[in-house]
Amino acid sequence: MRFWTFFGMAALALVTMTGCGGALAFNQSIVKANQDLQEAGKKFGEALTKALTDQSQIPALDTSYKEMLQRVDDVAARMKKLKVPQSDSAKALYEQHQRFLASQKKMCVRDFGELVKALKDQNMDPGQKNNKVQEILLRVQKEEATELQLLQSAQRKFASDHKLKLK
Repeated sequence: MRFWTFFGMAALALVTMTGCGGALAFNQSIVKANQDLQEAGKKFGEALTKALTDQSQIPALDTSYKEMLQRVDDVAARMKKLKVPQSDSAKALYEQHQRFLASQKKMCVRDFGELVKALKDQNMDPGQKNNKVQEILLRVQKEEATELQLLQSAQRKFASDHKLKLK
């Protein structure tokens, strides 16, 4: 299992669209935000994978974790400034994306924070750490999949309403 897969599903699943105008730019801003999250998640996942087998990699994991938290905050701040087209489906997509970002932030703070803490715990043996990591990652995958389905549904409705073609 590649540990970073869970965090980046949104960027892969929210597809780009063809069309023109503000609606297309709006959608592409959301796609870009999710690609930024995916990149941070991938880096964290790579650092996590290394730290699972080599305790000397814990400082790199810490750095990656802090960078990921910063990226989530940066994306959220950027998206709060996004100009939303004047349609119900655009507003619904924006609101759903805001909920998605909030869930990503919660996941980073709660779940990934717990991962980092577990790997630093000197009282846990490697097997216990691995079990804890697997438990957390399964929880994260389930929660993110639910949020992602809602986001994709809002995007499909938006695309249909604005006559944009999903690629």
